[in-house]
Amino acid sequence: MPVRSKAESMQPQQKMGQTAPRKVPFFLQFMNLTERMASRGMHTATFEACIADISRRLQCTAYAQADCFTNVQVLHILSKGLVALDNRFGKMGTVWGEDFVLADKSLIHVVNCVAMSYCEVFFLTRENFMAVVEARRSTCPELASIVRRYCVRIAVFRGILREARKRVRMTSLVAKTRPKCAEAKPSPPRVSLPGAIPSDPMELSEGPFEEDV
Repeated sequence: MPVRSKAESMQPQQKMGQTAPRKVPFFLQFMNLTERMASRGMHTATFEACIADISRRLQCTAYAQADCFTNVQVLHILSKGLVALDNRFGKMGTVWGEDFVLADKSLIHVVNCVAMSYCEVFFLTRENFMAVVEARRSTCPELASIVRRYCVRIAVFRGILREARKRVRMTSLVAKTRPKCAEAKPSPPRVSLPGAIPSDPMELSEGPFEEDV
C-alpha cells in the first residue's frame, strides 16, 4: 500500500482551510503570527489547533447554473466552477464575504452571487466561526484579539462612510425642496399717487418737510 503524503491525506476542508483563508485579512494575520512564533521555536500547538478547528467548521454546498445566493454573515470559498460576484467573476479559490464576522448586518457589504456554471462552494458561518473563537479564548486569546481589532476597524470605517452618504443625501434633498429665490421675479416699484397715504410709515420720512410759515 503506497504511503500518502500529509497533504494528500488531508480532507478537502483542511486543504481549503490552509490556503484560501489567507485571503481573509484577520486569518492571514493570525497565520503569519503562528508562523513567526514557530520560526522562533515557540510553542504553537494551540494556534494550530485553532486553524484545525476552523477548517473542520467549513461546510460544502453546490449550486446549479443560474442559481443566486448571498453572503450575509457567511464566508464563501469557491472550490469548483465559475460565479459572477457583482461586477467581477470568481474562479476556483476565490474568497468573498470576508466581513462575515461583523455583528451589525447593516455594515456588511452584500455581494450578489450568480452561478455561471455548476459550482461547489465551501462556506463558514459567523456562528460557527465565533464558536471556535469563544471555545479557544482561554487557550488562544490572540485569535479573539485579532478578530476584535478587525471588526472595530471595519465597523468604524463603514459607519463613517454610511453617515457621510446619509448627509450627502440629506443635503441633496434639502437643495431640491428649498425655494428657488434666485429665479423669483423682482416686484415692480410702487408708485404713490399725489395725496395718497403710504402703506409704509417709513415712507413719510423720505420726502422733505415743509416748515409752517
